[in-house]
Amino acid sequence: MPPRPGEARPDSCPAHTQTPEQEAARARRSEDATAIAAELADWVPSVRTTIWSGSPASQIIKAATEFGADLIVVASGSTGITETVLMGSTAHRVLNYAPCPVLVVRR
Repeated sequence: MPPRPGEARPDSCPAHTQTPEQEAARARRSEDATAIAAELADWVPSVRTTIWSGSPASQIIKAATEFGADLIVVASGSTGITETVLMGSTAHRVLNYAPCPVLVVRR
């Protein structure tokens, strides 16, 4: 059964083990995101920095719900033939299941 509007989907991806290289890359991306959030701290009323693990779409929706977000901003993702690929699967899921408005930004 699909979730009701405003209700986050459960994380349906099975847990998997990452290689040391994948873990290092994830740590670098987390550090980059934290640095960007620090730069934006003076620009907007509230920026929260947290690092979560799991399915990106599920975790974004869960965080937005937990923090009472007014807006989610996501990158459009990859380019391709289908709507999902044009937007990116994470952006597509967030757009469909988010508890608040979503701004999808083209790369």
